[in-house]
Amino acid sequence: MTPRTSDQTATPANPPVANGSQTQPVMWIIVAVLVALIAITWLTQRPKTRPNLIAWLADYKLASQQSRQTSQPMLLNFTQEGCGACDRLDYDVFGDERVASVIADRFVPVRVDVTPNICSVQHAELAH
Repeated sequence: MTPRTSDQTATPANPPVANGSQTQPVMWIIVAVLVALIAITWLTQRPKTRPNLIAWLADYKLASQQSRQTSQPMLLNFTQEGCGACDRLDYDVFGDERVASVIADRFVPVRVDVTPNICSVQHAELAH
């Protein structure tokens, strides 16, 4: 099939030829939408399991005593049930063996759960 010249008209036997520059913006829009969907899926995806490489303490008073005895600062990790960012932090950062090793050597790790029902109990413990 030979390309049509400007003096030929489009007929069923001779369909119009798409201009490449007109299809490029549509192609870029499709690519951008696909990339956005993949990014959203990845960012909202929860890790399957929570690695537990750090011996988090839940008792603030005990952690405070241990901090004074060892002269190590406390590392407070505030978390909440259903928090995707918290799960990502656990999986990507605290799930790294190198990070867990540094935390174990240099800090007293304390996890404070700020889930509404749990938060009021822990807040009362911190106040005493």
